[in-house]
Amino acid sequence: MQKIQGGKITKRSSLVLEGEDLKVKNLDLDGALVIRTGHNCDVTVDGLVVRNKGYELEEVPQGASVPEEVAIRGYTMKKNEAMEIIITEPGKYHVGADGEVKKL
Repeated sequence: MQKIQGGKITKRSSLVLEGEDLKVKNLDLDGALVIRTGHNCDVTVDGLVVRNKGYELEEVPQGASVPEEVAIRGYTMKKNEAMEIIITEPGKYHVGADGEVKKL
């Protein structure tokens, strides 16, 4: 099963999803969203609307003293603002349009 069904994500957006039983439906994302769920967490996100500053790619200046992996990549991520939803307690959960986590 796909983790994401329906909705829209703008080009400038960043989305991080980590979890086994995580389903996202009708997401409206303009910015950054991070959702992490623990073992035995059944989470459905439906109709969530996220508007924030998100993350930006920042080019690494030529000759800058940076770790090798950053030099190879050529950019870093500037994390301005993100919505984070972290659920670690086992159970069944629902997250609606306002981002409120409700245990079912």
